[in-house]
Amino acid sequence: MAIYFDGFDDKMLSFYSESGRVGMLAYPVADKYVKECDSKSPNFMGFVRNVQGNLVGVQLGGYVECKFTGIAPTPGYCGLIADGSGGVKVDEEKAAIKRLVLWADATTGMVGFIL
Repeated sequence: MAIYFDGFDDKMLSFYSESGRVGMLAYPVADKYVKECDSKSPNFMGFVRNVQGNLVGVQLGGYVECKFTGIAPTPGYCGLIADGSGGVKVDEEKAAIKRLVLWADATTGMVGFIL
């Protein structure tokens, strides 16, 4: 048997986005619109999983993997925010939503967590 996290509690919603791309960390900016997180708006609601024109499918729940910068997140509940370059980082101010980190690899700079 192998360890497998994909598909756990996946939840997706569709939104409008002027510049959506697969893998971007998204946050709401207006009615039914999302935008990519940056260092000024680091609190993300989910990951864009698909794009069709100006519509994006945002995963709001379940397991995701992405790059991280800075110190490696520790398995367990950890505050994560967007790092401004498409990945996440540990929130040193401890104000972010806590996500359940399942693993982090400092060699590859990848982290797996539950939204």
